[in-house]
Amino acid sequence: MAGPELDYGELLKAVRRVGYDVYREAVYISVPGARPEDAAAVERAAQLWGVFKASFNPATAVLYVEYNPLEVGPGDVAEAVRRASFRVGEVSRSGVEVDVDRKAAEREARDLAARLVPAVPITALLMASMVLPAVPPLVQLLLASVVQLYSGWRFLSGAYRAFRNKTANMDTLVALGTTSTYLYSAYAALTGGHTFFEASAAVITFVLAGRYAEARMKLKTGDAVRRLAQMTPPKARVKTGGGFAEVDSARVEPGQLVEVREGEGVPVDGYVEEGGGTWTSRPLQASRCPPRRSPATWCSPALC
Repeated sequence: MAGPELDYGELLKAVRRVGYDVYREAVYISVPGARPEDAAAVERAAQLWGVFKASFNPATAVLYVEYNPLEVGPGDVAEAVRRASFRVGEVSRSGVEVDVDRKAAEREARDLAARLVPAVPITALLMASMVLPAVPPLVQLLLASVVQLYSGWRFLSGAYRAFRNKTANMDTLVALGTTSTYLYSAYAALTGGHTFFEASAAVITFVLAGRYAEARMKLKTGDAVRRLAQMTPPKARVKTGGGFAEVDSARVEPGQLVEVREGEGVPVDGYVEEGGGTWTSRPLQASRCPPRRSPATWCSPALC
């Protein structure tokens, strides 16, 4: 009987402890815009009855879910993530495609750049008005409103999403600090008091600039990781009772013996058990010539 006190993942572990297993399927769900601090909220939203495991990768913004297809489906999980105020991109059973992942990262960088375009000059003007009070308070209010409501909208929406998920993150901190400063300064501008519009605008601008730099670095790092992953052979020949059988590299278990022939790439990490030979050299190696491997030598898809 389903109930809030039961954990579907713990039930799976209990079944495995007595020597049985449960049929399950896996799905990859892209969650564009989700940040590392949102990982717990995304995973919690996906923990429906029938879900064995939900794991969010902040580097790729992809949620991996193992589930019982008799209890729940990918559409149910995606809808639950949407109800938690997150955007849902591609839903795939074989992993999110590289092009889709890169397009989502590029879209994120473009959105940040677009919000920085008005924020930078307005913040510079507001900060200059501290020394040269040439900008009337009401004009400062109008300019600061652009930064607060357009450039800073990401933080306001992120704080609202965190509030709905009963948590707090960096967006909450930025939204509370800048909104309180903006509202006080708006009141001061209308009543003749001292304003602090430059403070709220500067915080939004600097945090946006940091996130833009992070998005660009993540895009470059993602490209490098994807190129490295594409070098790994998709299949591996695993020793069975009567010989060797070809399986997906991702399904090789620890302790299994894998055959690698002369000149081939190594599909998984491991030590050479027997034999020797020369395998394809990878870019992470300093040597230009493919080195010869002998028993007890460590090999990895990134290095061999």
